[in-house]
Amino acid sequence: MRELPLGLATPLRLWAGLLTTAAVVGLRALLHKGGLDFAPFVEWPVLRDLLLLTTVAGVVPLFVYFAGLKTTPASLAGYCEMAYTVSAAFVTWVFLDGKLNAHQLLEAAILVLAIVMLNQAQRPADRAERLRKAA
Repeated sequence: MRELPLGLATPLRLWAGLLTTAAVVGLRALLHKGGLDFAPFVEWPVLRDLLLLTTVAGVVPLFVYFAGLKTTPASLAGYCEMAYTVSAAFVTWVFLDGKLNAHQLLEAAILVLAIVMLNQAQRPADRAERLRKAA
């Protein structure tokens, strides 16, 4: 992984983690270890949902994050990284029939609003910095 660009290596780590977790869960089921029923983990709807959640809420945002780092200051990118929780909740709610309480929707809205406000506040400082460097 050290040879790969960071923007590619990080999403690959997420998928590798998903595959490793699946292998461990499968091995434990084969060895009849643990008190959990592992049978649902080998059913397509569960595997599909895990893959969807990992990809849409994990890998895609990482690609966007690393692409954005080319033009976005790291301080702002750090704030945007907080959107992971919102994207995971959104995927669960929309695609996986998850239920969100009113306070969870309010928290997501506040987080998105904070990210937008931080982005707006960062722009004048970035312009001023670019002008200073150009002079």
